[in-house]
Amino acid sequence: MTDSIDAPDATWTVTAEERREFMRAYRRWWVRQPSTWLGLCVAVGIIAGAAMVLDWHPVVAIAALLASVALIIGISVRRVRQVYPVGETFRSWAGATAYRLDGRGGGMEINWDRIAAANVGPIAVHLRTLSPKQNLLVARQVLGEQARARLDRGVDGRVVEPVAREDAPGERSVVVDRKLQIALCAAAVRRFRVAGWIVVAAAVLVVLLGVAGGDLWPALRTAGGLMLALGVIIAVTVVPTIGTYPIGSTISGSFGEYLVVRGPWGRTSIHRSKLAPVARTRYAIVFRSGAARVIVPRAILDEESVSPDVRAVRRSTHG
Repeated sequence: MTDSIDAPDATWTVTAEERREFMRAYRRWWVRQPSTWLGLCVAVGIIAGAAMVLDWHPVVAIAALLASVALIIGISVRRVRQVYPVGETFRSWAGATAYRLDGRGGGMEINWDRIAAANVGPIAVHLRTLSPKQNLLVARQVLGEQARARLDRGVDGRVVEPVAREDAPGERSVVVDRKLQIALCAAAVRRFRVAGWIVVAAAVLVVLLGVAGGDLWPALRTAGGLMLALGVIIAVTVVPTIGTYPIGSTISGSFGEYLVVRGPWGRTSIHRSKLAPVARTRYAIVFRSGAARVIVPRAILDEESVSPDVRAVRRSTHG
């Protein structure tokens, strides 16, 4: 359970200048991440395939590539701006077992034993977490003296069994089995289903045109590149979901003023005003929170506390 601490370790109200400094640090960190270059390579592969199929002029292909890069950068920057809005006040606590950060729009809790590495800089702090494996960059101001001292002592990357706990009042829980994990992963990739079918259709079209034109092997290489790009996109979406909901883990949560989800990694909470339900399946509900998607098992949501909008989504979609 979360350590009970009266006074926060740090309190920070975001100013415009501090956010600009963090954004500069974030951009430098972002361009060094392997996931960034992986996304750019996928974009290049898709655009190259489209250029071959549609016989684009080189200028058009270059313009499309630059536009895709700008879109990727824009989405990433937008997410950071949504995390640290100017005027928002954050409070953090450094407990014996976990680090907790809360703001008006929500918060998170990360168990210390899930932090594999940390690099504390003058403006930002880079955290690498285990299960789920993530690279996080947080503003230094949200880590107080106790949290920085805990990180300075070092982390060994061990994953230990979480301390047994009871669900908080009003929370429901579910144990993740393979069936549920697959269903949650399927819900995570729903957003790409239209684009996915378009890519598959384009790959088939390339092969058919290659057969008709007598250039089968170049067509197969192009189609293979398109399918590889699609596979990478799906993998990048599915892997974090598997890490968030590992088989055998107990996930609990509730949906009141905040959507709260707890797992072996800690806790995540998001204010309901920041959430918009976009889809439901038999086992999951998908929310949009800014530019991100939040996948939640339906079993932990109390029917009486779910908003009418979510119930409408449940009635109007299938899965």
